[in-house]
Amino acid sequence: MKRLAAALALLLLPSMTPSAAMPAAPTESITHRYLVLYADGVSNDDAAAELEGLGAEIVAVNEAIGLATARSSDPGFVADVARSDTIYGIARDRSIGTTELEEEDSLTPRSPGPAGARRPQGRASENADPLFRYQWNMRMVRATPKGSYSLELGDRRVLVGVLDSGIDVRHADLRSRVDRDLSQSFVTGSSDGERCRTTPDHPGCASSPFRDPIGHGTAVGSLIAGARNGFGMSGVAPKATLVSLRVGGHYVFLQPVVDALTYAADNGLDVANMSFFIDPWLFNCPDNPADDEQQQQEQRTIVEAVQQAVDYARSRGVTPITATGNEALDLGKPKVDNISPDYPPGASYRRDVDNSCLMVPQETDGVIGVSGLGPSTRKAFYSDYGIERTDASAPGGDFHDRADHPVNQMLVAMSKLGLRKSGLIDKNGKPRSDIVLRRCRKDKCSYYLFGQGTSFAAPMATGVAALIVSARGTSDGAGGFGHDPAAVEADLLDTATPHRCPKGGVQRYRGLGKRYTAVCEEREGGNGFYGAGIVDALRAVRR
Repeated sequence: MKRLAAALALLLLPSMTPSAAMPAAPTESITHRYLVLYADGVSNDDAAAELEGLGAEIVAVNEAIGLATARSSDPGFVADVARSDTIYGIARDRSIGTTELEEEDSLTPRSPGPAGARRPQGRASENADPLFRYQWNMRMVRATPKGSYSLELGDRRVLVGVLDSGIDVRHADLRSRVDRDLSQSFVTGSSDGERCRTTPDHPGCASSPFRDPIGHGTAVGSLIAGARNGFGMSGVAPKATLVSLRVGGHYVFLQPVVDALTYAADNGLDVANMSFFIDPWLFNCPDNPADDEQQQQEQRTIVEAVQQAVDYARSRGVTPITATGNEALDLGKPKVDNISPDYPPGASYRRDVDNSCLMVPQETDGVIGVSGLGPSTRKAFYSDYGIERTDASAPGGDFHDRADHPVNQMLVAMSKLGLRKSGLIDKNGKPRSDIVLRRCRKDKCSYYLFGQGTSFAAPMATGVAALIVSARGTSDGAGGFGHDPAAVEADLLDTATPHRCPKGGVQRYRGLGKRYTAVCEEREGGNGFYGAGIVDALRAVRR
């Protein structure tokens, strides 16, 4: 999540090109790109005609929900659109979406030691994969040879969309798990110094879904369906199929997410993992007096467009799952947002916020929110929480749990490119920190890293959801295979292991550069730290 880092982020400036049609003032000759959400009940044709009547050029339309990408150089365009009865809302478009991991959802290890320092130790391997001994998270959710592996490894027909920064398909634990034909990038333009390629859908430039400049999508994918192949680590559903839907890098913007969700719905995907929040707003407020009218309208548009995309996806068999976030906030009681807008860099300002403000997609109806836990099962110090939006919990790692140590974080697969860009390996591929593990076979090396964040909790739950679809899915007779999202959600939550609030209902933490106390509120069927409980792969497939 933000900070897809901690794991990530991708970004570019909004498209601005001079227009020969308006040679007047320089500010009036700038062409901006906008995302325009059509009003409910208005046909795509009627709304398009309205936009064209206002002088806009329509670049593309997501017809599933009626979200148009339009260009205009008219400085009064936003105000004109706001007055139109055929338009719900408008937001500035960014030409590149990026997944920014949470600051503490970090692929940068906590207190890394130099290469050659004492390596974190785990139990003796109980699995064919030699690094499985470090995967305490798999034991917590009972995805082990004596647990869910003995009953269900996942069905290859189950398609899991990883909306993220891409998946490195050269990694030994992922190369056999990714559907190359269905995978798609919704990010246009170059980012993080990566070269991009032209495709029929993106004649300008499209980034590859099979490259991962920050490592976040690779990490997430490995926890869902890393292959059980005797080489490295395993995922919760090691025989399910991953579909890389690249929506960003260091930042994730609206259009790639909406397009990826509707693509997932139209192409038979079963589960969608979203370990990020949609930039540039941490909290989207409908009428915050700290924001101007255009900013308010942009935030309302983000909330509504994502809600419509999620509704569309669920209606077509996709179960969306997200991480709660890494700001250590009670999502039902937000007070201050110092992060927004996080793009362009340096644009943020302090905003007082309240519960009318929503983090998206974390607080989008129909999305299953997952909080992060440390190895002791306590809520991780960075994890957001709250009775309104914590549906379930799963291991996410916590360097500070019990005693500070890297092994309290989670082992994830990493892209070589992501490690090189972060400086954790040298130009020859040698790890610069003992927190990075390298395994090689016939001169081909793959990498692993200990990290933490709710970005890693969500894919643990996503893997269990994939097992549920595998165990109880049905064929539609036309080559499709799936399970109703409402049933998947019910099974996921009903089979989670209930976990009570800490004694006295509070947990005291140090982390994120501060000390704080989190209050765990009880609700029917769960609480604000754990939701319905800790996801349980064995109970889920046995049900």
